[in-house]
Amino acid sequence: MGHRIQTLLATSVLEEQLAQMRNAVVCGLCQLLDLKDLNTGVHSTRLAEWSVRIADQLGMDEEFQRDVEVAALLHYIGKVGIPDSVLRKAGHLTEDEFRRMQKHPEFGWSVLRLLPGFERVSLFVLHHGESQVACARLKTSSFQERMTSLQRKLAAFLVSS
Repeated sequence: MGHRIQTLLATSVLEEQLAQMRNAVVCGLCQLLDLKDLNTGVHSTRLAEWSVRIADQLGMDEEFQRDVEVAALLHYIGKVGIPDSVLRKAGHLTEDEFRRMQKHPEFGWSVLRLLPGFERVSLFVLHHGESQVACARLKTSSFQERMTSLQRKLAAFLVSS
C-alpha cells in the first residue's frame, strides 16, 4: 500500500510540474508576441477571457476551455513570421502583402503543433483564420479525426478576432 501511495504522490507532482511548464510556455510565447506588438497582447487577453466565458456557457469541458483560452492568447503567434513592414504598414496592403498576412494562422500552427500537449491548440490557431491554403496542406491524423467538426468550428469562432 505504501508503494502505491508514493507512486500516486509522484504522479501528482509530475502532473503539477507539467501544468506549470505548459503555463510557462504560454506566458513566454505571449511575451514574445508582446515584443512584436503590445496591442496584440491586450487584444488576445480580452479575447481569451471572452472565449472561455462563452465556452463555459455552452457547457464545454474544462480541457476544451483551457485549450480555447490558450489558442485565443496565441492566435496571432504566427505574426512573428510576418515582416514588420507589412504588419505596421499605414496604408492598404498590396495583394502580395495581404496573401502573406493571411498565412499567419499557418505559421502559428506550424510552431505550436511541435509542442507536446498543444496539438488541439495548434489546430484552433490554424482554423481561426480559415486559411484555405493552410487547410489544404493540413494532413489528416488520428488526433484530427477524433476532434469533431463542431469543436473545430466552435473553437475557430471563439478564437477569431
